[in-house]
Amino acid sequence: MFKKIQEAVDSLPTNTTEAQVIMIAPGKYFEQVTIPDREAPLVIYGLPTPSLSFDSNVVTISYNRSRLNSQSDYDTATLRIQASKVRVYNVNVENTSPPSGHQALALAASAGRQGYYACQFSAFQDTIMTDIGHQVYARCMVSGLVDFIFGEQGRSLFTKCHIRVLPGPIGFITASGRDSAKSQAWIVLDQCKIDGGDTNSTAKIYLGRPWGDDARVTVQNSYMSSIINPDGWTSWDRSDPTSNTKTAVFAEFNNTGYGALGARKFSTHVTSLVTIDTLMGVDYANMSFVDTKFL
Repeated sequence: MFKKIQEAVDSLPTNTTEAQVIMIAPGKYFEQVTIPDREAPLVIYGLPTPSLSFDSNVVTISYNRSRLNSQSDYDTATLRIQASKVRVYNVNVENTSPPSGHQALALAASAGRQGYYACQFSAFQDTIMTDIGHQVYARCMVSGLVDFIFGEQGRSLFTKCHIRVLPGPIGFITASGRDSAKSQAWIVLDQCKIDGGDTNSTAKIYLGRPWGDDARVTVQNSYMSSIINPDGWTSWDRSDPTSNTKTAVFAEFNNTGYGALGARKFSTHVTSLVTIDTLMGVDYANMSFVDTKFL
């Protein structure tokens, strides 16, 4: 029995191939947790578990740190996972740094083959950094206002998630940093609910803006409330309407709700959806980080 989650992580060897499990007792843990690379697959459960819904989660990891006092985005993250073959269930992760114009991450997902199931992630700016490789977020809640799903090399599926925009004068849900047309990076929001609770003004939120020249984001089969601006998407630098937009790939398919209407800028209404086979590979069901019960 450990008092801190980091103590439990540190007790596990990184050079064994035997499967590892961490079970976290109900409570709020005020700490920054770093999970280094390891040979073994790792599963983290927030007890009691498992549950297909984040509504009943009773485990929260909380930290308060921003770029104001850090050298990098990664340094600010409440939960930093450098290992692959990882699954996390029913854990809430929050960065409580107040709105200040500085990045303050809840999660730095810094390796491929990671899966997050019925978790909640909350921060104001840059909530989730989907940094690299294949990642799945299923039945999660992701809350934020500015660029709160972002990354340069992540190939990430957010499916059946609640994307909740926090109060603010203007916001951007995604910020894809894909910087080459050859890059496999892709952010896909699938079967998600996108809204702002009861506090956001109408038409002030954009689905995304291109952090990288070849940004790529798809939103499909999702509900969008009236918080979404009719333009849908905007340039990286709003003072320059063409900033990073010339080769960005923004796509929408079969979305519903008032926010799905409008004359979109920089995006295409495509005629087919992005399948999980396309994103993760045809053998995705056999991958250690994918739990098909949540898909």
